[in-house]
Amino acid sequence: MKTLSPSSNPSGSSGAWRGGRAIAERWAEFVASKGSAWTIDRLIVDPASHQAVIEWTHYKTAEATMLRGDEWYIFEPETRLISEIRAYYAAALDRYPSSTEARN
Repeated sequence: MKTLSPSSNPSGSSGAWRGGRAIAERWAEFVASKGSAWTIDRLIVDPASHQAVIEWTHYKTAEATMLRGDEWYIFEPETRLISEIRAYYAAALDRYPSSTEARN
């Protein structure tokens, strides 16, 4: 398994995005430059442990690629704000349209 440094990841971004403004600006940049669109393919929530996980697909239409992954969220019980996100990438970028179906 290849381990990625925090400053490099398969999404093409560098480093963590911190704060609402930074997140919004980077998402807007990806939409404008890569034709990005995301889907949430699965969502699991465990209220008792204040955790949730999503499985997602990131379509980069300008590059004719897609990337799959998931993100695990931990929430602060008192504020209900996200305290931690762990992102995992399923595989290297796939070219589509031949790879748009999930493989079992």
